[in-house]
Amino acid sequence: LGQQGDPLAAAKDTVPATESPAAERAAAKPLPETAVVAAAPESRQTAMPEVPQVTAPLPDEEPEFLMSTADAQSLLWTLYSTSPVPVEFCPEDLQAGLLCSSGRADAWDELRVFDRPLLLSIVTPDRFAASVVLLSIADRQAALAVEGGVDDIELAEIGGQWTGDYFYLWHPPAGFDRPIALGDSGAVVAEVAGLFARLDKQEESLTGQRFNSALDQRVRLFQRSNGLDDDGVVGERTLLKLNEQLAVDVTAARAKERLLAEAAVISE
Repeated sequence: LGQQGDPLAAAKDTVPATESPAAERAAAKPLPETAVVAAAPESRQTAMPEVPQVTAPLPDEEPEFLMSTADAQSLLWTLYSTSPVPVEFCPEDLQAGLLCSSGRADAWDELRVFDRPLLLSIVTPDRFAASVVLLSIADRQAALAVEGGVDDIELAEIGGQWTGDYFYLWHPPAGFDRPIALGDSGAVVAEVAGLFARLDKQEESLTGQRFNSALDQRVRLFQRSNGLDDDGVVGERTLLKLNEQLAVDVTAARAKERLLAEAAVISE
């Protein structure tokens, strides 16, 4: 009966085991280092959520027809000349007998008058400079020169990226530095007269070094038949058409043939 009524014994029965001096000393004793190290990685692994892997698009995933400006210039140059590509692509002076001309257009229709490769300046959606080499336009499609061939694309694919600037190469007649017309004289007049004689398959030219009325009439007839202003002035546009018809310059068709032939050789 004394044990049942002993208040100290009852208190001992209700004290948790961890509150004993031995338990307190055990709780206060630090865990071994190995135990701490083993527990830490597990807690970090459960706390870190899984992050999905995201792959950024690579630069070489750009369309094949988009080139760096330097590559496009090199491709255009090699269509015209076997000479090394000049350091400055489009200076004012002749390089290997070639002139580089530039222009700006607001619509594709303005480029249809050219029967020759054109370099178009492009700004990509992520605001990088690029270029394409346009060979021809048919309906709403463009034929573009690419490394190893020709690529046909919808004009809409590059319409929003084209800046409107274009460049082209051509062979001017010797001595040409300004438009010539009736009454002018010099070696360049004889050169132009010789080009028209070749076009007409004539052994003799209409004139020598003086721009006479016979040459003036021939020039105007040529201009009318090619959709040019028939003002009798032999400027760049008239000479470009003349060069295209005489195969002095590279036409779109000739450029396509060459690129496709080179691609066929590479694939063999």
